[in-house]
Amino acid sequence: MRGGKQILKLTGLNLPGRSGLFDLPIRNGLIASISESDQERSNGLALPAFYEPHVHANRAYSNVDADARSLAGAIEASVLDRESATVADYRSRSERLFRQALSMGTLAIRTHTDLDKMSGFRALEGIALANQEIDGVMDVETVAFLTTKLDPASGEARAYMSAAKGLQATYVGAVPAFYDDPARSIDAIMEFAANNALNVDLHVDEHLNADRMMSEYAAQSAIRFNLEGRVTLSHCSTLSQLADADLHRVIDTFLQARVDVVSLPATNLYLQDRNAQNPRQRGVTALNSLLEAGVPVLFGSDNVRDFFFRYGNADPLESAFLAALSGHVRDDRHLLKGICGGVCDFNVGGRADLVILQSASFDDALSQRPLRRRVLRDGICVSNPSP
Repeated sequence: MRGGKQILKLTGLNLPGRSGLFDLPIRNGLIASISESDQERSNGLALPAFYEPHVHANRAYSNVDADARSLAGAIEASVLDRESATVADYRSRSERLFRQALSMGTLAIRTHTDLDKMSGFRALEGIALANQEIDGVMDVETVAFLTTKLDPASGEARAYMSAAKGLQATYVGAVPAFYDDPARSIDAIMEFAANNALNVDLHVDEHLNADRMMSEYAAQSAIRFNLEGRVTLSHCSTLSQLADADLHRVIDTFLQARVDVVSLPATNLYLQDRNAQNPRQRGVTALNSLLEAGVPVLFGSDNVRDFFFRYGNADPLESAFLAALSGHVRDDRHLLKGICGGVCDFNVGGRADLVILQSASFDDALSQRPLRRRVLRDGICVSNPSP
């Protein structure tokens, strides 16, 4: 029974950043102690449970044969889908995505959920129904995601965002670059969030043109509306194109605004420079500069087998692997924090939320990404039980 008295002893485990094997007795859902084990053989690698900071659950699996030739082409295909998709479609896709993410070791997830005049609230309603199916096992954060068809600066958008709050949305988001006046749209969504106790997660600079960069402006807007620590900037691909002096200036603004950055390496690698015969610009943000400066950086899956990305399986280990590969992130602590919600180790007295893999080390886990994983929430197995 969750929350009731229980004792579970996990023995002979490898832990990230530590040599040897360890025992983790769990009492009442908490880690009671961490001690060296007398086991001679490893029973697997224990990692903190994963946090998936950026998916589009209502689009997941919407077109498994999709092969976007550009970001614009993917957007066009998704518009056609929104015209016909039903609440049942959105619920089915989201449930499948949530179950898949859970099996990978994810116990908390943030999904951007389409909101516009065309699809109305169907996606939010489908997400809410899917959330009921996984409530108590996985925590779901919902972003009311204004599409290209609904500018945050319009009065109509404000009415939609107000209604979305009643449908369990705790974030508002959009893609400012697709509106007539991106700066005005950013300010509008920041102002609405500040006045309605909501957080913000914006898709910004998902392109490689430094002259169109809006991420710095978004951070400045967060400061103006007293939203420090409540804003996430997703993608930020353009930072990879800046000269060092410009990059350092932008990062200083990020630090003042206390923004989080979410990097989506799979989708950005897939779509940026897509039409080139031999792609040269790969679209992953300036990961090492951000991390070294102390900006919190998380790694997300973004799209899973939809119009924007035909592959993917909502595996945070894959996101970390791609960050290491494409962004040369070398520090295991940065990689772990990026997929574990800022956590990279276990603490006595902490919640026993963890995933156990048949791996000898974190490097081994990144290399093999084994699919059979034992996932525990509050010390109770919630996915893929094994002896």
